[in-house]
Amino acid sequence: MKIKSILISALLLVASTTFAQKPDKESLGFRTVRDYPTLNIRAGVKTFSILNENSVQAPLSTDLGSAFNFSSKGVKFINNPQQAELIFKVSNVQETMSDIIILDDRHKIVKGPNGKPMKPVPKTAPDGTIIREYQGQVSKSVKFDYAIILDKKEVYKSIYENSVDLETEWIADSKVARAKITNMAKSFGMLTGANEIAADLKKLSGTQLLVTIKLDIYGVKQKKKCLHDYSEINNSVLKFKAASEYLEKDEFNTEPFKKDVKEVIALWESLLKESNLTNEEAKINAEITAALYYNIAIYNVLIKEFQSAQDYFRLSEKADNGFGDAKAMAELADRWNTAKKKYEERMAKQQ
Repeated sequence: MKIKSILISALLLVASTTFAQKPDKESLGFRTVRDYPTLNIRAGVKTFSILNENSVQAPLSTDLGSAFNFSSKGVKFINNPQQAELIFKVSNVQETMSDIIILDDRHKIVKGPNGKPMKPVPKTAPDGTIIREYQGQVSKSVKFDYAIILDKKEVYKSIYENSVDLETEWIADSKVARAKITNMAKSFGMLTGANEIAADLKKLSGTQLLVTIKLDIYGVKQKKKCLHDYSEINNSVLKFKAASEYLEKDEFNTEPFKKDVKEVIALWESLLKESNLTNEEAKINAEITAALYYNIAIYNVLIKEFQSAQDYFRLSEKADNGFGDAKAMAELADRWNTAKKKYEERMAKQQ
């Protein structure tokens, strides 16, 4: 009887090994994931101007054209805003500046090894003459309204405001120190602000690259002696992969993709109703359940619904602990969702 029990157990183990359902990874290739754009500044823009009120302003050495959703290569600043495709318009410029201070090195604070103030030790020339040094200091604030005009239409407006404390290095000539701090104060103004805004404009125009990552989805390995037919799932995976090619051309043009995979997502959701996490031989066992949740999570990544993506990645991990990279992807989706929320909040303030 004991031998018979062992044989039965062995046969059951073989049967389990033969018929157990296993997910089969299908690569979507490397995809870019960017935040959802709010501004739609087309990539074909080639000329731009900067207006301060109604006067044309030349840009700084940093090309402001690179702030927008196109390569700075070939982008040209022109003096005639009537011919410019894109205009960065500034108004209500307010610049306030404190009195310039020229600090004598006799008054600078020097701290010793114990942290206590010490009298500065003056520099001396070879002949023993004391070399005096001076430092220029000033505080300046800049505030202005700005708007982005594309093809004669205002597409965005906001307010820039910033304050800085400027200082020179220690200089032997007080007049040189004064001239240098004066030039530094002049340079921090409207155009400095415009170039500082550039990074934000990249984000607001949907150009912030969150990640370039290899994405996968899962079908099912269809074994010859498998108890269940998974051709429907595997065909849906192929359809999903083909439809996702829309997004390789324009990842924000999600409507054609969503239309083509509507039935695919409906199928995956309906199959999840058959999920059986305790029976390894069930058609939708724990691993297949995790794979279906993972697939729906990837769908939500591709349509920029990062919160839903995070939720489904977590369901995948919960269904089959350690499934693929579900846990790591949930953490990434959380970060992407946080970034998206920040941009939505910023844009809501501009309404």
